[in-house]
Amino acid sequence: MVITRAARVVAVLAAAAVSGFGAAAPAAADPPGHVRVAVTTASSSADKSVTVNCPPGTVVTGGGGYLTAPSTTVQGDIAIDRLEPHDDGSGFTTTLREARSTPDLWRMTGEALCATPPAGWDVVSVTGPLSASVVSAGCGDKTLIGVGGRINNGGGDVVLDHVVPSSTLKSVTVRGTLIPGRNRTTWSVTAFAVCANTTAQLVMWSAPVSVDPSKSLNTSCANGRALYSVGASITPGSGLVYLDVVHAVDADTMAARANKATGAAPPAWGLMGYGICG
Repeated sequence: MVITRAARVVAVLAAAAVSGFGAAAPAAADPPGHVRVAVTTASSSADKSVTVNCPPGTVVTGGGGYLTAPSTTVQGDIAIDRLEPHDDGSGFTTTLREARSTPDLWRMTGEALCATPPAGWDVVSVTGPLSASVVSAGCGDKTLIGVGGRINNGGGDVVLDHVVPSSTLKSVTVRGTLIPGRNRTTWSVTAFAVCANTTAQLVMWSAPVSVDPSKSLNTSCANGRALYSVGASITPGSGLVYLDVVHAVDADTMAARANKATGAAPPAWGLMGYGICG
């Protein structure tokens, strides 16, 4: 098991020339300097990865991504593979892969949530052994303010279907699930915890367990708070249901969506969404 830590909270030199760079107006509430930055790709029929940079003077606290229009024809084909806060604070990388090859064109949007560096800001990453599906990363005495996960060498055969903060906001648990019938064996999972000496509030919301082909959720932070990070989970993790939206809609509202794999008949399943509010 490999554990790495970074605590570089100097002002970040953002690459403002990134195509599609844009930032929402800073939230008036905590966390200070809060901003959401998003980048949308061009349309193609191929796996996609987007790195979104935080503005100067801020560090990443979380992020997300989602399948964008035209999405209806490929829902059930596309799965999130990577939700990664950079350990130098510079931004967030999101990857979506074709779990089932499709000739249809699709786009994705990646996003970063950034803020003025809180005291003790740090990113902890833990990579599990090969084929180990569940990995956790913790913050010790600090508070978990951001979450992320990554499938390593999954090649679209392993889906990221569980990125969940603990109820105490001390750790994150991440799961990768092998799609039934695939024989990839050299994959692993990395969990990312963004930690700081600050306070935060966990918001959770759920869709009932059923055999519905698609489920969507959204909710907002309360009492003027703004989003540090977002996460989501599919229950149970069968490898037959794919997350394609884990999304900060704006400064304080989050959304999640999952779809059953095209042609699959999974057992009854549920969707949970998580927001960490500052």
